[in-house]
Amino acid sequence: MWVGNNRGTEYSQGHKTLAAYSDVDEEAYWKFSWAEMGLYDDVANIKMIKKESGVAKVTYIGYS
Repeated sequence: MWVGNNRGTEYSQGHKTLAAYSDVDEEAYWKFSWAEMGLYDDVANIKMIKKESGVAKVTYIGYS
């Protein structure tokens, strides 16, 4: 079992160039949509799980 983590949670605030709570970076850091999380974050999570586990298919259950 793998537990994914999308943007916006306390566990995902280690951005390489932006700070979540900075007067300079805050607006750019939080500028993403739910659709982008589905298009990019979930896809990246699934690709990584497949690569690390060596399986061809995974079952994905989302919960918010």
